Amino acid sequence: MPKQRVYVYKETKGIDSYRVFPPVVVLGQGDHFELVNLSGDPAALSVKAGVFGGAVQQNIAHGQGSGDKVAGNAAIAAEYKVVVKGKDAQGNSDPVIIIDL
Repeated sequence: MPKQRVYVYKETKGIDSYRVFPPVVVLGQGDHFELVNLSGDPAALSVKAGVFGGAVQQNIAHGQGSGDKVAGNAAIAAEYKVVVKGKDAQGNSDPVIIIDL
C-alpha cells in the first residue's frame, strides 16, 4: 500500500502564513496518508468522517508526523484542514483528499 506524505510549512514570504504541499492528495483504497509538520509551530489536522473511517482531529508537534491514516473503501473527495497558530494552512486552494477506486 503506497504512502502519501503531505507537508505543512511556514511560507517564507509572509508573516505567519502556512502552506500545505501537495494541496491535493489522491489515495486508492487502503493507501496510507501522513501529515508531516515542518511549520515550526504545533499544527492541528482535521478530516471529516468517511475518508479514514471516523473523523480525525489530531494535534501534531513541529517535526512530527500524524502517523499513518488508511484510506477507506468508498470513493470520496473531502477537504481537510490544517491549522497552525489559529490560521488555516493553504495549498493552491483548500487542501483536498480524493479516494479514487
